[in-house]
Amino acid sequence: MKYRSYKPHSRMRCLCLRMSAPLFAMIMLTLSAPSIWAGSATWSASPVSGDWNTALNWSPSTIPNGPSDTATFATSSTTGISLSASTEVNGIVF
Repeated sequence: MKYRSYKPHSRMRCLCLRMSAPLFAMIMLTLSAPSIWAGSATWSASPVSGDWNTALNWSPSTIPNGPSDTATFATSSTTGISLSASTEVNGIVF
């Protein structure tokens, strides 16, 4: 009769790996959240204010603020725009 040696450290390591994968995924999602929430958008024809950093001024209702985002401008009742926060975009289209 063969006896299997019981190795508690290997079971603990396996348990730790199973628990750390979801934790790692949550941390990565949290760190990438700003880029997930931002997106390319078009300035509204009737914005609620002249603030770039107000989502309601854009369609869809998101603020273009990321290295791959594009801000598009067409006809609008508000042409004076200001920034209330640091902003980065890949391009601006008029």
